[in-house]
Amino acid sequence: MGNIEVKNLTKSYSVSGQKHVVFQDFSYCFLEQQISVILGRSGCGKTTLLKMLAQLESFEQGEIMLPDAWRCAFVFQEPRLMPWLNVVENIRFSCKDKPLSQDMLADYIHLVQLAGFEKAYPNQLSGGMQQRVSLARALACEPSFIFMDEPFAALDYFTKDQIQKELLKIQKQKKSSIIYVTHNIEEALQLADNILILDKGRIKKEYRLDPNREKNRIDEEWLVLKQDIIKQLEMK
Repeated sequence: MGNIEVKNLTKSYSVSGQKHVVFQDFSYCFLEQQISVILGRSGCGKTTLLKMLAQLESFEQGEIMLPDAWRCAFVFQEPRLMPWLNVVENIRFSCKDKPLSQDMLADYIHLVQLAGFEKAYPNQLSGGMQQRVSLARALACEPSFIFMDEPFAALDYFTKDQIQKELLKIQKQKKSSIIYVTHNIEEALQLADNILILDKGRIKKEYRLDPNREKNRIDEEWLVLKQDIIKQLEMK
């Protein structure tokens, strides 16, 4: 495994014949075995950065240095499951070059709390359960990094809270390396080891959080940090 190091990244789009620069000389090191959360307003470049790191989008200049034996997984806003495949088959789908044993499949299904639904098809599952399948599919290929683009945005508060807690348990157990995009401050504080406030293609501020801190929404430290993040997002 290893870190992802980004050096002097430049990315632009052509919009109506005019050049729109998204990133200019962007540099950062995303650490392994952590949850790095990219937080920012809509249009600040969060998803574009995530896709460049995952090699799903090109860039003009700079360098992205990836870990040895690179393998990544991407969890999108929608589960993007194959509707004709059941839970087990959807999880296996990501591992065609690395067959999973029955014991390994059972382990991943247990991790995401879907025991008893192994033969269920996507249309028989709730939205939260579908995202659990998507997460198990990502974990099963044993990626160097998992990229997550607002995967729980469409879920209700209670389902989102539950699956966030499950993600934290899984990340600690598997020592997964995750880069997570969101515009939700509460979600960032709940999940992150470090938070990057992204604004106009640059890191406006970085927060490195204590992994042993109290994750309580009414804790004074939580509220102070939340207020500071809001202030950073409101500042032009």
